[in-house]
Amino acid sequence: MVWALLIMIATVTLLMALSESGQLPWARRLHREHAGSAHKAEWMAPEDILQQVEYDYLAAHQWLGESALQSWRLQAMQASSWLAGDYLKQHQKLIAQYQVMRVPCYVGIHRAVHAVEVRQFSDDGASCYIIDRQSQCRMATYDYHNQTRILTQDMGDTAVVYRMIYDKNDRRWKIESYIQELPSGWGNQSLKAWVAIVSELPPKTGRDN
Repeated sequence: MVWALLIMIATVTLLMALSESGQLPWARRLHREHAGSAHKAEWMAPEDILQQVEYDYLAAHQWLGESALQSWRLQAMQASSWLAGDYLKQHQKLIAQYQVMRVPCYVGIHRAVHAVEVRQFSDDGASCYIIDRQSQCRMATYDYHNQTRILTQDMGDTAVVYRMIYDKNDRRWKIESYIQELPSGWGNQSLKAWVAIVSELPPKTGRDN
């Protein structure tokens, strides 16, 4: 009976150790903000993790711009180093379409000044959301084959939301999906109280929700 109890304790201890070994280092350092509020409560990571998320996010956007005029093969090879999930699949799909095109090909390179805010970590610390306030936005259109710029458009200012996930193998945060563009009132402090970030939409959405 004693031996059976000891074996059971050892098994539980081993399982707990294995479980914790797969845990991200900062998972235990997450803290709850606005606890008790149904619409404001969220998990947040320590400052060093927030900085790493921002750094990797901006690095991914820099790669997207710098690689746009490189060979399709090189873009396809490098994409998984910066992108993941649905965002990676969509990017690879576009590259595959461009590779078989027999007509003049034009690509757009988006440039902006980014002000990044990291929010809404998952409870295991493996994913979070980025609110990117973009100013001085420009979209430059290039002829891919002769590498010349055709035109540049002023896109104005905007705020967009992305979902980031952490890749344990590459030890890097990657863009996993584009969520949405925030309404124009987001940047107005007098209107900001009316704009809320929620992780799940209500069953019915519309003007009355």
